[in-house]
Amino acid sequence: AASQALSAADVDQLVARAPLLEHLQVRVIADPGALKQLQHLHTLCVAQCSSSGQSGLAKILTMPSLRRVSLSQVRTARWNATLSVMAALGATSPLTALEIFCADS
Repeated sequence: AASQALSAADVDQLVARAPLLEHLQVRVIADPGALKQLQHLHTLCVAQCSSSGQSGLAKILTMPSLRRVSLSQVRTARWNATLSVMAALGATSPLTALEIFCADS
């Protein structure tokens, strides 16, 4: 449900209350672009990526501080589209570890 998703307002609160946060584990992210505010975030685990669009996933993958990401329930087509978006933009990722658990129906 949308109420379970980490919203941009929630990220604002995290930045205000825990500006040095390095590890975040969430169920769903409503606005992946908002995570860029967490400038010290090194590790991100997202349990349900099925609703994140390719541009949202690309924003996560290109966050300068991120090194380790775990994404669950990603559809293969969405993952491939994310990589295409990154390639079209000439974007690279600073990640050193990536786990992807695909959920194709």
